Amino acid sequence: MSDGAPPPEEPGPPVEDRNDIGATAGLGSRFGARLIDGLIVGVGVAILVFVLPGIEPRDPLGNALSSVVYLTYFVCLEGTTGVTPGKRLLNLRVVPEAGTLSFERAFRRNWWGGLGILGAVPLAILGVLALLASLVAVISIAITIARDDRDQGWHDDLASTLVVRTA
Repeated sequence: MSDGAPPPEEPGPPVEDRNDIGATAGLGSRFGARLIDGLIVGVGVAILVFVLPGIEPRDPLGNALSSVVYLTYFVCLEGTTGVTPGKRLLNLRVVPEAGTLSFERAFRRNWWGGLGILGAVPLAILGVLALLASLVAVISIAITIARDDRDQGWHDDLASTLVVRTA
């Protein structure tokens, strides 16, 4: 007896086999892209620190500025195009598992990069905790990328995104 409901859909092919997405990117190439992007952000922050009076690179306000620039860089670029200069150089792109890219997805994927903002609070222990939390986030992202069969870190899972090779 049928209740009129359609049969359940079979799951699609693995992401690596989908022509519209391509093969996922591993830890090494993703690390390389982050390193390039980190250098770009670092130069941008250095210029801001040089231009803005009263901000030192290692003081709480300088750390907060770095975090804001870092987070803005990744959210704006990934949320609009899916690529940063580092990803473009290494032929990588952030793609949604379903739906479209958005600033909200990019923020969910990169929120941890803004933890340094907490360092601006005039409690020294909070700055240390923010630094430790950032370090734990980076290490746990690397571990989850390395262990996942689709090279998806916990931050990708949170945003329902994948990083794929474009060439």
